[in-house]
Amino acid sequence: MKVAIYSRKSILTDVGNSIGNQINMIKNYFKNEQCTFEIFEDEGFSGGNTNRPSFNLMMKKVKDNCFDVVAVYRIDRISRNIVDFVNIYEDLQNHNVNLISITENFDPSTPYGKLVMIILATFAEMEREGISQRVKDNKIENAKLGKWGGGAAPFGYEIDRTIENGKSVSYLVAKTDIDFVKDIFNSYLKFKSLHKVQIWLYETSDIKWSLSTVRYILSNPIYCCSNSKVIDYLSSKNITVYGTPNGKGFISYGSRPRKKGIKEWNSKDMFIAVSKHYAPIDSDLWIKTQVLLEENAIAPRPKSSKVSFLTGLLRCGVCGSPLTVNYNHTNKDGTKNYYYVCTGKRKYGVSYCNNKNINNWILDDYVLKKLLDKKIEKIEVKSDNSKQIATIEKRINKNSTKIEKLVNNLMEVGNEAALVINKKLKELSIENENLKSSLWKLNNENSNNSLSSEEYDEVLTVIENSDHEAKRELLGMIIDRIEWNCHLPHGEDIKIFPK
Repeated sequence: MKVAIYSRKSILTDVGNSIGNQINMIKNYFKNEQCTFEIFEDEGFSGGNTNRPSFNLMMKKVKDNCFDVVAVYRIDRISRNIVDFVNIYEDLQNHNVNLISITENFDPSTPYGKLVMIILATFAEMEREGISQRVKDNKIENAKLGKWGGGAAPFGYEIDRTIENGKSVSYLVAKTDIDFVKDIFNSYLKFKSLHKVQIWLYETSDIKWSLSTVRYILSNPIYCCSNSKVIDYLSSKNITVYGTPNGKGFISYGSRPRKKGIKEWNSKDMFIAVSKHYAPIDSDLWIKTQVLLEENAIAPRPKSSKVSFLTGLLRCGVCGSPLTVNYNHTNKDGTKNYYYVCTGKRKYGVSYCNNKNINNWILDDYVLKKLLDKKIEKIEVKSDNSKQIATIEKRINKNSTKIEKLVNNLMEVGNEAALVINKKLKELSIENENLKSSLWKLNNENSNNSLSSEEYDEVLTVIENSDHEAKRELLGMIIDRIEWNCHLPHGEDIKIFPK
């Protein structure tokens, strides 16, 4: 009998038997059987989801019919999520693999044993949710007292860990460069542009920050001295503030929501608390900055260009930054001109990169002509199914969330509504099984198979007659990158690098 031993322990929350003890107890359980064992261990992983490396490897081998039995110390080692557990159990049954829990003595092959297993999995999920809620509640209470909740320290600060009432807590402590934040705030009020602050940072301090990083610093109350004036301002934004102002900085808990791509203040899950770290920005400067940020806020551009099919492949041949498409002007006939510009130059100025812009139709036509005339070196086209896999995984996760909600709703509805919910549950479960089957096939395909000449010709034909989105996806299969460098001789200034 071939036995897969699976053991898991979350080093953050679990207590009790170690992984080693779990394995030894499972082996001892089969001491009177003639067995071969293969051990799969995940230490430091929660049972809240199935994204665990050893577990995924084991399930792959289950589907390859490598085992007769999967043995665990307790079934919550498999999963603490009832929907995941039921799906896993069905996968095991479909491949004629028995699931044995050595400490929960029951036979899962019987209806009663299966019912007990599901009940135990339900309690495991409730336990997981209880642990998660306790951790979250503890973080919230600490945040209300001005303690740092975790993660990397913001610019200009470091984390100081100390003991309070026998428990480890963290606070922010200012570093020597914290006062540089004043210069950033003053430069924004001077230039009234995040982009110009971005260029100023590079030219004066050789700092290459994204616009989102600059905006994060300017909008973060961590840098603001607490007083009644700033608390009144925050309250006017429907933000709850905990603590008494003391001239020190704040910390925030939760994130600001977006409406049409623009960040807003009013979030029911967000609050701000007075802390005890040094804050370099006075309330007047901080409030003026928030007002200006709100006035200048614009919705972000879409990630996929509707006028170019080369975005994502284009690189600057001078500095290596991506090229992006920009609007130039409108012609007399109403058509618009666009050009590609180096994002490094756009962010940090010509002192960073002096590559010239290029009209998008020149570059687009050049690449298509090269492809269709087959004047690029021999291209070995790799079948990249990663996008398909990501799409299917997203759909499976979405269905699983729906299933979980429907299961919870079953507890609160009458018989007629339960029939409707059960029907929907069955439909979603069948769809997920089909999706998982497709996912399995995609994961096992050889992604390094080159297309034949005939298949390559077909791809070129499709590219020639496709819209921008399809062109972009197909070109990504055969081209690694395209470089533009105005300083090279004509004919060499555009280089295409096949995969």
